[in-house]
Amino acid sequence: MNSRKPKFKNTIPSDPGSLSDQKFGFFKCMKTNVIIFSIIILSIGCSSRNHLKFQGVPINGDLTVFTEELIRMGYQAAQTEEEDKMKFTGKFLEKDCSIYLSTTKESHTPYMIRVDLQEEPYDSLKISYERLKEYCASILGPGASKYQQFNNSARFLFNEPKLARDPKNGDFTRYLGRAGNVYLEVKFDYLSITYLDKKNSELSVVEGGKEINPENGKEY
Repeated sequence: MNSRKPKFKNTIPSDPGSLSDQKFGFFKCMKTNVIIFSIIILSIGCSSRNHLKFQGVPINGDLTVFTEELIRMGYQAAQTEEEDKMKFTGKFLEKDCSIYLSTTKESHTPYMIRVDLQEEPYDSLKISYERLKEYCASILGPGASKYQQFNNSARFLFNEPKLARDPKNGDFTRYLGRAGNVYLEVKFDYLSITYLDKKNSELSVVEGGKEINPENGKEY
């Protein structure tokens, strides 16, 4: 009987250097993936920093994620008759309010938030207006006010200390920043704050939306 030796497949590479080449290629690929991942994370972070924030949340990104953040903060979705806007109710700085969220027409990217506070007596309204001016200034720095009771347009954007500044309907203070602007406006018996993200408001115009007047934050 002839005994046959079992045949074994040679698994050792013929080229001794090929194994080291494979290891080098593997680690090179891993390094590339790490770099790409780091760039993605960094770009996301930069994207958030380049957008105006509403109570710590950048006005940007996926609409579902953004509305979930609003709900997490205690706001509740509500019906609205305003076109191209979503409405939420809740509390802003411990006061009842309605929040209107505007999004771009095609990508539905958030770009503007308007907070309408509850109605209040005129004496209380004056106090609230001054407090909210300080709050907005803490976000974007000192603002510039326009008072409707003065017909002299030269006084626009000048905070003259001796002027009587009883707030009237249409008075507003604007706060300008690199990422966006904030507008605090006096209505007849309530106050309204508008947060306008700069990049996404420009995107809204590209997608067919209305332009925003940088003087007062209103669409036209």
